[in-house]
Amino acid sequence: MQFRISKDELLGALYLAQGIVDRKITLPVLAHILINAEPRQVTILASDQEMSLRRKCGATGVKKGAATANARVLYEIVRSLDEGEIEIRSGEPHGLEVQQGRSRFRIHGVDPAEFPLSEGPDGPSKSVIPIDAEILRRSLELTFLAASTDEVRFALYGVCVERRDNMLRFVASDGHRLSMVSRAVKGVRPDKRVLIPRKAVAEMLKVLDAASGEVQIGFSDRRVTLTVGDVELSTGTIKEEFPSYESVLREDSPLVMTVPAGRWAKALRRVAIVAEERSNGVRMELSEGKLDLFAANREVGEAGEQIDVDYSGQPFKVAFNAKYFLEILHLLPGDAPVELGMLDHETAALMRTSAEPDLLYVVMPMRLD
Repeated sequence: MQFRISKDELLGALYLAQGIVDRKITLPVLAHILINAEPRQVTILASDQEMSLRRKCGATGVKKGAATANARVLYEIVRSLDEGEIEIRSGEPHGLEVQQGRSRFRIHGVDPAEFPLSEGPDGPSKSVIPIDAEILRRSLELTFLAASTDEVRFALYGVCVERRDNMLRFVASDGHRLSMVSRAVKGVRPDKRVLIPRKAVAEMLKVLDAASGEVQIGFSDRRVTLTVGDVELSTGTIKEEFPSYESVLREDSPLVMTVPAGRWAKALRRVAIVAEERSNGVRMELSEGKLDLFAANREVGEAGEQIDVDYSGQPFKVAFNAKYFLEILHLLPGDAPVELGMLDHETAALMRTSAEPDLLYVVMPMRLD
């Protein structure tokens, strides 16, 4: 195997591979990438057995063959080289040789035949849905933040995707909050839910980061595959069933506050500085046209701030984990009007904004002391 490739082309592929390779090194081969050289094209493959990435790269002077290399080591080597062309060739017995000018590297590898290859979506249940890259990226971004970080809670450890009539719905929850985005997408037919693992969603966001135009997301009973140009990311799905959540999606709230996202976020961030580190609890007191924010910590002190809001209901007190609101407000324009609908101090609050009309964000209140 031998080929020449630009640094930028190779580095882009290796960057995406970093999030796929198994950092826990359950099998030595999973710390490696596989490089397949074919006429006029080179394919970089990375896998952790559950998720795999394929990136096709343009190359010249290609001689067919395959080789493996430690993903992290090769990435650091390529990143350290100068701009321009790099020459890659297979070494003995299964390694890789990298050369640019007077810089030369020889990297040990494993037998390419040992490299695990994951399947893409196949079988009679396969469906491939074209969707705008930015719409998909934004939908995953707005829901990913609510996914549980607890690996033991399998049913919440990712983003649930529902296929409805001409609609894709993305939902995630950690048990304390829920984020849901419902997008109109032509041609979608009803099918069962799939739960995409948290790690896979993070890698999808990386792949979509610089993408534009139409991309494709494919579904089967066991896998979801994202195709963006020359990049294909395939992942297994979580077998657990995502919990029912429809009961919290009420239509009306008797107590409604409206405030610009930036104004609320700045005040909330300041007050939360002194909040209890574990709970991040901030108390909100609403009165006509005003919102008072309070936080206290026995070891640190206390903080309070008042901001102007659009509110004309009865005086009302409630407490929330400030982090849950700050994370979503950070993703919205500062001047975006945010509407928070509340029922009482024990029932979930529903947040909506005209800046993201397809978004519904639900947060459970904390107990008031």
